[in-house]
Amino acid sequence: MSSHDETQIIISPNASLGRGAAVSALAIIALTTLAVALAWSLAGFWLVLPFAGLEVVVLVAVFRHVLHQGQFREVIRIGRDRVTVQTGRGRPERECHLPRPWTRVVCEPGPFRGYPCRLWLRARGRQVEVGSCLTDPEREALWQRLKVLLPFAETARADNDNDEDTNWRQRGS
Repeated sequence: MSSHDETQIIISPNASLGRGAAVSALAIIALTTLAVALAWSLAGFWLVLPFAGLEVVVLVAVFRHVLHQGQFREVIRIGRDRVTVQTGRGRPERECHLPRPWTRVVCEPGPFRGYPCRLWLRARGRQVEVGSCLTDPEREALWQRLKVLLPFAETARADNDNDEDTNWRQRGS
């Protein structure tokens, strides 16, 4: 099989904030916060300065976390004989191989109304979730695409019927 016989699907979260924009936004927020804190500190309210510094440290940590989460990728490779799913940030951290002839695509509804559905690739007792960073409409589009590419697809029935009575009973109300 040549490499062009393989189908590859790359899944990533909506990461609209790039590194450059994040650094610029963080610099503007941090400089403004520190300038205001310095002005209040010079006016005699020196206790404002450490809290402003703490605020900047927290903002840096949050921006780093958001940028790190935005690097998440899932790569699904569907070849003639096997399906490979790689997940990771920046480079593959986990890899799962499934035999293509026995791989099923399963879309399970969420446990309650309004919860996102889950999309699984299953074969021979192994399973891997795909599309966890997608919205429900995007996940459904991926499911439709995978149904075309893989021989078996099904919609799994939930343990409940997703009606309001069942949801209230499961919540303990």
